[in-house]
Amino acid sequence: MSTKLTLSIDEAVIEKAKVFARSRRKSLSKVIEQYLEYVTENDASPLAISETVAKLADTLVVDRTDDALKYAYLKDKYLDASDSD
Repeated sequence: MSTKLTLSIDEAVIEKAKVFARSRRKSLSKVIEQYLEYVTENDASPLAISETVAKLADTLVVDRTDDALKYAYLKDKYLDASDSD
Protein backbone atom coordinates (compact mmCIF):
# COMPACT_ATOMS: atom_id res chain seq x y z
CA MET A 1 0.00 0.00 0.00
CA SER A 2 1.41 3.40 -0.98
CA THR A 3 1.04 6.47 1.21
CA LYS A 4 1.81 10.07 0.33
CA LEU A 5 4.64 11.76 2.19
CA THR A 6 5.51 15.45 2.21
CA LEU A 7 9.18 16.37 2.55
CA SER A 8 11.00 19.70 2.71
CA ILE A 9 14.19 19.38 0.68
CA ASP A 10 16.46 22.03 -0.82
CA GLU A 11 15.36 22.81 -4.39
CA ALA A 12 18.84 22.23 -5.84
CA VAL A 13 18.97 18.78 -4.22
CA ILE A 14 15.58 17.92 -5.65
CA GLU A 15 16.64 18.91 -9.16
CA LYS A 16 19.81 16.79 -8.94
CA ALA A 17 17.79 13.89 -7.52
CA LYS A 18 15.31 14.12 -10.41
CA VAL A 19 18.17 13.94 -12.93
CA PHE A 20 19.59 10.96 -11.03
CA ALA A 21 16.24 9.16 -11.02
CA ARG A 22 15.57 9.95 -14.68
CA SER A 23 18.99 8.58 -15.68
CA ARG A 24 18.00 5.29 -14.04
CA ARG A 25 14.52 5.36 -15.57
CA LYS A 26 12.87 5.46 -12.17
CA SER A 27 10.59 7.91 -10.47
CA LEU A 28 12.04 10.04 -7.70
CA SER A 29 9.52 8.43 -5.35
CA LYS A 30 10.86 4.97 -6.25
CA VAL A 31 14.48 6.05 -5.70
CA ILE A 32 13.64 7.47 -2.28
CA GLU A 33 11.55 4.41 -1.39
CA GLN A 34 14.41 2.06 -2.33
CA TYR A 35 16.91 4.14 -0.35
CA LEU A 36 14.70 4.16 2.75
CA GLU A 37 14.10 0.43 2.36
CA TYR A 38 17.84 -0.17 2.15
CA VAL A 39 18.66 2.02 5.15
CA THR A 40 16.00 0.51 7.38
CA GLU A 41 16.72 -3.09 6.42
CA ASN A 42 20.47 -2.77 6.89
CA ASP A 43 20.33 -0.65 10.05
CA ALA A 44 22.78 1.74 8.41
CA SER A 45 23.75 4.77 10.41
CA PRO A 46 25.06 8.07 9.00
CA LEU A 47 28.54 7.01 10.13
CA ALA A 48 28.38 3.85 7.99
CA ILE A 49 28.51 5.84 4.76
CA SER A 50 31.54 4.00 3.37
CA GLU A 51 29.60 0.72 3.42
CA THR A 52 26.59 2.37 1.80
CA VAL A 53 28.70 4.05 -0.87
CA ALA A 54 30.51 0.79 -1.59
CA LYS A 55 27.23 -1.04 -2.17
CA LEU A 56 25.82 1.75 -4.32
CA ALA A 57 29.05 1.98 -6.33
CA ASP A 58 28.46 -1.54 -7.62
CA THR A 59 25.25 -0.33 -9.29
CA LEU A 60 27.07 2.23 -11.44
CA VAL A 61 27.24 1.59 -15.15
CA VAL A 62 30.42 2.86 -16.76
CA ASP A 63 30.54 2.92 -20.55
CA ARG A 64 33.89 4.43 -21.51
CA THR A 65 37.20 2.66 -20.93
CA ASP A 66 38.85 5.71 -19.33
CA ASP A 67 35.94 6.10 -16.93
CA ALA A 68 36.04 2.39 -16.13
CA LEU A 69 39.70 2.65 -15.15
CA LYS A 70 39.05 5.72 -12.99
CA TYR A 71 36.06 3.99 -11.39
CA ALA A 72 38.09 0.86 -10.59
CA TYR A 73 40.93 2.96 -9.14
CA LEU A 74 38.63 5.06 -6.95
CA LYS A 75 36.61 2.04 -5.83
CA ASP A 76 39.77 0.21 -4.78
CA LYS A 77 41.19 3.31 -3.12
CA TYR A 78 38.10 4.09 -1.05
CA LEU A 79 37.17 0.50 -0.26
CA ASP A 80 40.71 -0.07 1.04
CA ALA A 81 40.48 3.15 3.07
CA SER A 82 37.18 2.07 4.63
CA ASP A 83 38.74 -1.23 5.75
CA SER A 84 41.14 0.66 8.00
CA ASP A 85 38.33 2.51 9.83
